[in-house]
Amino acid sequence: MNERNLFFFLRAWLWLRRQVEPTETQWNLVLAAVVGIMGAGLGVLFKHAISLLQEMMTGLTSSRLGAFEELPWWQCLLVPTVGGLLAGLVLVLGQKFFRQNPTDYMEAITLGDGHVPTKPSLYRSLAALFSIASGAAIGKEGPMVQLSAMAASLLGKFRKFPPARRRLLVASGAAAGIAAAYNAPIAAALFVSEITVGSLAMESLGPLLFASIASIVTVHIFSDAGPLYRLDHFALPRWTELFCFCLVGLFCGLMAGLFLAMLNQFKKWFGKIHAPLPLKLALGGLIVGLLALRHPEVTGNGYEVVRSVVSGENMWLVWQIVLVTLFCKMLATSAAFGSGAVGGVFTPTLVVGACTGSLCWQVFAVLFPDLQFDQAGFSTIGMGTVLAAATQAPFMSILMIFEMTLSYEIMIPLMLASVIGYYTFRGLRLNSLYHHGPPDAYDVFNRPLETLAVADIMQTRPHTVGPEASFDNVARQFIAGGLDRQYVVGADGKLIGVVRLEDLTEHLHSRALAAAFIAGDIARENPPVLDPRTPLPEALVTFTREHEHDLPVVESASGKLVGSLSRNDLLLTLAEAGKRGVGYK
Repeated sequence: MNERNLFFFLRAWLWLRRQVEPTETQWNLVLAAVVGIMGAGLGVLFKHAISLLQEMMTGLTSSRLGAFEELPWWQCLLVPTVGGLLAGLVLVLGQKFFRQNPTDYMEAITLGDGHVPTKPSLYRSLAALFSIASGAAIGKEGPMVQLSAMAASLLGKFRKFPPARRRLLVASGAAAGIAAAYNAPIAAALFVSEITVGSLAMESLGPLLFASIASIVTVHIFSDAGPLYRLDHFALPRWTELFCFCLVGLFCGLMAGLFLAMLNQFKKWFGKIHAPLPLKLALGGLIVGLLALRHPEVTGNGYEVVRSVVSGENMWLVWQIVLVTLFCKMLATSAAFGSGAVGGVFTPTLVVGACTGSLCWQVFAVLFPDLQFDQAGFSTIGMGTVLAAATQAPFMSILMIFEMTLSYEIMIPLMLASVIGYYTFRGLRLNSLYHHGPPDAYDVFNRPLETLAVADIMQTRPHTVGPEASFDNVARQFIAGGLDRQYVVGADGKLIGVVRLEDLTEHLHSRALAAAFIAGDIARENPPVLDPRTPLPEALVTFTREHEHDLPVVESASGKLVGSLSRNDLLLTLAEAGKRGVGYK
């Protein structure tokens, strides 16, 4: 870029900054939208990859209920077994060659610094691809969300974001992936806020909603997406129905506990098998294949099972069939999950809820023949209630069912049953579906607020420039990095001052005059600073007093610049800490 163009672009950048004056929060929204588009695109590609691989392994192009009926018995056994074996080989080879510990998106948000390793995410998603395409009874939403979160983490790493902002970006990616999987943008944002971020503050919720909306719009462009389960209109429930829904909440809370206990028990059983991982996954696939010989509907994530139960198709009114399907689906999912297959259990949880709700309806239909709510209504309420109990996130579950059905009439009984199911599950004293145990490794955001200091959340690589840097070099860095300030640092690492973008305005009238200035001449000396050991509440007081959105972090003893902290990152951390209940005692 020659001198003439440099001054032109610098004037344009200054004009744009004056007109728009984007804040850090606004930039977060823009990046969240970008993450949403990337997450939706990766989700669409992953779904197409599953369909392609399924056709290659089984010759089936349909994912309809009972599609495995079309396979001969030997292929029904062979396909899930081989799929599990291939998935296990991918996991073993990935761990051997890349030697990186896998980190899922929830760990990156709740326990980590927002870093989702790329290579483990890719080979684990490939392993999930083999398992899901071969009929493993697990959901595809897990890998979809993981890929979306990985893309968000890469963007945060490219932008060199500090931990708080990188965590928010990964959370936005997770919300985008869930929204793409279930066509539920509001519930997706609340899922991540309620379960992983632990905060409903707009500093974090806003970007999550932006990412979810961008994801849904992208999915609608590439597909004919709509409500997953359509329902007829229902009348307002009477006292008899309200009594029935209270019992549905009780039964669904207990069933959620049974399902999670089965998942954990199978995981323990497979853990006791002294065999290589590929053989364990092959065994899990073989169990699914054996169950599919008599009940082919147990294969896959269970979307078709839920649709059939809700719509009442294929003789689902017979309670024996629903009961057997419920038990076999729980068994198949537990076998796949326990063997170590990579995938989600979110959709299988919906299957458990739909079948439980259907069974409850068949009992109540005999006791109360004049019920206004039919099997579809009870099945849908069962889905939301088991989900609320298993995830311990009732608000998210209620909204997700509403978005998946677009039925407002279902809300009152759904809320009643979900709250009862939530507290019933809590009474069992079991860990929820997304429980992570005690924090490990990088657990800054789970520590008591009084122990957190500026050094824990600051950006360790702020944009710096030497005092002898020419005006042209300073200007080029402003344009190339989209910056609004640079810190002037001496050869000994000590902070000399700060150059703001607006400081260049008075030097743009003459190129010859600007060329005579260096960074040390333009820098504002003695800017307000933070010490790395300053507690976060005191840092907020400094931001408020100085009316700054970014402050340098300087060692008080040596005067060396060790980082920078933005007001937005500080507010994000304080909001999360407050919601997690780790404030001052």
